[in-house]
Amino acid sequence: MNNTCQYGLPNVTFHPAKYVKSYYGVIEEDGKDIHHVADIDAYYSVFGYTREMRKSGILPEEFIWETYIRKNCLRCLKMHMIEYLMRNSESFREKYQEQYQQWLENYRKEKDTANCARKCLECAVRPCDTSLS
Repeated sequence: MNNTCQYGLPNVTFHPAKYVKSYYGVIEEDGKDIHHVADIDAYYSVFGYTREMRKSGILPEEFIWETYIRKNCLRCLKMHMIEYLMRNSESFREKYQEQYQQWLENYRKEKDTANCARKCLECAVRPCDTSLS
């Protein structure tokens, strides 16, 4: 059964690897592993986290908490995860390519509303070229 979060988006979550492995974390959909994150910098960069932040001592989880979770920008957080998956997971891209454009359109419309603009940061979710593998 495919559950979705309140915005009609896939229920995806990231979990850092618990042990030293060949990947840095896993993205799950409805509790099932769907993607292993091999390049943690590429993953965190979709959220706006930079190497300069890392050099200054800001942890990626701390940045995500302060930028998205504490401000209740969970839809932005999910859209960034989906953006990452569309670029890096062929199976996710194949499964959701048709819905992706609609999610982006709905997301952008909502971000243009005054209510969303007040509580949501200016994140740069942009459509990626889903034709690339």
